[in-house]
Amino acid sequence: MIQQLQLTVFVPGPPLAVLNVLATVFPGVTPKAFQNQGPQQMATLEIGGFQVTIASQPERIDFVIAPPEPPLPPLSATVELDFREASRLMVPAVGAFASAQANAQRLAVILNAAREVGSTQESVEVARNQIPNLQVPDGTSEIDYKINVPCPSSIDGITLNRLHRWFSAARAVVEFVITHGGPSVAPVQELSWALVEIIDINTTTESKFESRFSLKLFEEMITQAETLYERGYEAFT
Repeated sequence: MIQQLQLTVFVPGPPLAVLNVLATVFPGVTPKAFQNQGPQQMATLEIGGFQVTIASQPERIDFVIAPPEPPLPPLSATVELDFREASRLMVPAVGAFASAQANAQRLAVILNAAREVGSTQESVEVARNQIPNLQVPDGTSEIDYKINVPCPSSIDGITLNRLHRWFSAARAVVEFVITHGGPSVAPVQELSWALVEIIDINTTTESKFESRFSLKLFEEMITQAETLYERGYEAFT
């Protein structure tokens, strides 16, 4: 299931003030939380039934959209992101913001997904089913496989990197107990496994990028990311 979608605008120079970015992208929305950690600023907000995080640091602005935060443990019941609704909310707003950045250099769309499995060994089998001709030795317990197949954009002079990574992952739920003697960690409450997929579509550094095409590029990269998630390795062939 898709868990998170990220849109990134690469802008050279010092970090932009994240509250100014928020006011531009989502006017009138008040952040739920704000952090200022040296060269990085971060604002978290809730909008349209989603949790959105805007992070500003030197050279880039990241816009991350995810389902609302899950309730208290158990946390293994991960909530799936409504990818198309999230895209409809984010792409026009972030595309307009990027178009206004005359010195923007690159764009990226990153999709994070996880397919729950019963063990790390099962994650290897799931990966083998998704990636034709993948050769791994018998007894392989984990996998980490990445491929990049660039393709031309519909916009002249632009090439898109299309990265797809599959890797085994385990998630543990632990409980912190506060006592008079100080905090302590209780034994693991729950353990689950997944085959994680990260799909990263971005404009290459060699592309002749013009910010006025940002919205169209984001729409194209969203389509590419969704196609790679749905068709996997076959989308490259």
